[in-house]
Amino acid sequence: VASKLNAAGILAEQYTPASHHVHIKPLKSGISVEVHVLPSSGLFAPWHNKRLQKILHEEILRSEMCHKGFRVPSVKFNILMQLAHLLHHCLSNGIGIRHIIDFYVLLRNASSSDIAFVKPLLPKLGMCNFAKALMWLLTSAFKLDDAHTIASPDYRYGALLMNVIA
Repeated sequence: VASKLNAAGILAEQYTPASHHVHIKPLKSGISVEVHVLPSSGLFAPWHNKRLQKILHEEILRSEMCHKGFRVPSVKFNILMQLAHLLHHCLSNGIGIRHIIDFYVLLRNASSSDIAFVKPLLPKLGMCNFAKALMWLLTSAFKLDDAHTIASPDYRYGALLMNVIA
């Protein structure tokens, strides 16, 4: 994927392609875009990552073709993938407010069945405490309503998360 994007002249030069994503040149708006070539950067614990990849693979098979000619994964897929992605960023190269806002918008557009699907998976994927931290931040700072939370907000974890947001 990176070689095709580079040949097309849209691969951002300042970024080295990773095994799961590449950065394309900023659009006229100046917004940089990270394009994932794998469903997720994954989780650091191999057993959790294996479960996550299995669930994401099952969900990607349910993706639907949109009128623009590409497949769109489900909201369930996006919640799990984004949460894993945020956790990966948080533990490796930092998490920014834009990541948090993207996740807020995703949850605001999630249905009650999407939320119900995700909630019981979080402990099995090792993302429960991170989800609690994120829900504390989203409910207290962004006023996310309880119907759209995927875990119980936890101040202790949320305060730790606040310290690592760039």
